[in-house]
Amino acid sequence: MSKNLEFINSLALSTGKELLNYFRADGIDADLKSDQTTITIADTKADQHITAAIKENFPQDQILSEESTLTLDSDEGSIWVIDPLDGTTNFSLGFPYWGVSIARVTDGVPELAAAYFPMLDELYTAEKGTGAFLNGNRIINNNPEKKRPTNMMVCTGNAQNFYKIKLPYKKRTVGSAAYDFCLVAKGTAIIGVQIKSKIWDIAAGYLIIKESGGDLKFIGEMQPFPLKESINYNDVIFPSIMAQTTDILEHSLKNIYKRER
Repeated sequence: MSKNLEFINSLALSTGKELLNYFRADGIDADLKSDQTTITIADTKADQHITAAIKENFPQDQILSEESTLTLDSDEGSIWVIDPLDGTTNFSLGFPYWGVSIARVTDGVPELAAAYFPMLDELYTAEKGTGAFLNGNRIINNNPEKKRPTNMMVCTGNAQNFYKIKLPYKKRTVGSAAYDFCLVAKGTAIIGVQIKSKIWDIAAGYLIIKESGGDLKFIGEMQPFPLKESINYNDVIFPSIMAQTTDILEHSLKNIYKRER
């Protein structure tokens, strides 16, 4: 394991512990931001914890964070993309599907990724060219059958409002975009559909999917990588479809149609 991967793993774990200090099964107070997404004090504290560690250890790198830095001054060099608390609504309601997502983008694409879900004690990690891992064990893609009757599809709750999805898979909505990517990577879900995911929702999951042997496609007009300067990333969404294999992805794309608005 490289020193950089050790750092991002350790940072994800320590951030998870920070978040657990605020989590309660009966929920905590939450507010709405201007874009109508949810925020809690835990989001802010986790963001401060992550950004401080990155600035100390990688002072030359830039940071994109959902809770603090939404634009880049330059698209050169390495850039950290972080979601301090993915699944904030779940967190605020005492629902256990939430976590932290951290990625380092270099030469235009993610090279390091860690996503940690403390209530499940699941740490997903990946480094470009070396594979994806769950709690230190390499994720093995088992190339599932498309017609297996128990196959599951994870999707956002509003997916059917924007797309006709003619796939024979059981649909589940978890409420954490980062965890949807990980569910596909480890083989629990055969496919995932994200409609309004932003860059911090997908950066780590992108690499974890790729390094697990899976595949994904961004179906909007704008592609997430390479990152670009002077864009407010809070205003940009990246609709995506991810699958356990390229074959399953191509099969699924033939059965997903954008609805006329």
